[in-house]
Amino acid sequence: MKLKRREFVKFAGVAVVAASAGAVAGNIPSQKEYRAEPAWLADKTEQNIKNAFSCESQANMRYVLFLTIANEKGLDNVARLFQAIAYAEQVHSRNYFEKLNYLKEASITYGLAGFGPGDSSKNLDIAIAGETFLITDVFPAYIEKANQENLANAERSFYWSLETGKSHVNLFKEAKRAVDIGNDLEIDKIHICDRCGYAGEGEAPNACPICGAPKEEFKIF
Repeated sequence: MKLKRREFVKFAGVAVVAASAGAVAGNIPSQKEYRAEPAWLADKTEQNIKNAFSCESQANMRYVLFLTIANEKGLDNVARLFQAIAYAEQVHSRNYFEKLNYLKEASITYGLAGFGPGDSSKNLDIAIAGETFLITDVFPAYIEKANQENLANAERSFYWSLETGKSHVNLFKEAKRAVDIGNDLEIDKIHICDRCGYAGEGEAPNACPICGAPKEEFKIF
């Protein structure tokens, strides 16, 4: 089962509003009768940071659940990949959490989370669709807003999430190709940058290609 981008966006934190006053419960208006409003894009970067924290935290938990499903089917390397990327999402979550440690009360956030685990092929589809949505829609918008507000630290964190997300997508796509022909993923050690969440295969680089963190700051899976 492959999620189309539009299908993913519908359940990834986008408020779909009926434009027709005649729309009633139980009647599904046509596509033309709907107006999509990106609820995940706030007027202020502070709220976008909260949304990003929620998004990355749910991705972390989703991948932890996905790795369990992969393990049950003997897909040890797919499970290890989910474990590694779950840790990368934890790194992202920590970065956003630390930027808002001055807050005195809880806030409502938009999680931007895909839902509904299945077999590992479906779970990889969800992972790919989710990461792609963030790369192409969410983080570019968050970066632009932070830039407008001259919030360089927030802009940097959004940039890290965007660029490291590309490395996550590439690895998930490799896993998807293997699983869909009945194989486990063939992969060496996976390294995760503990500063920005970048993911790669094999020996960790001397410096992270995204944030410049030294080799000692990589975690190996």
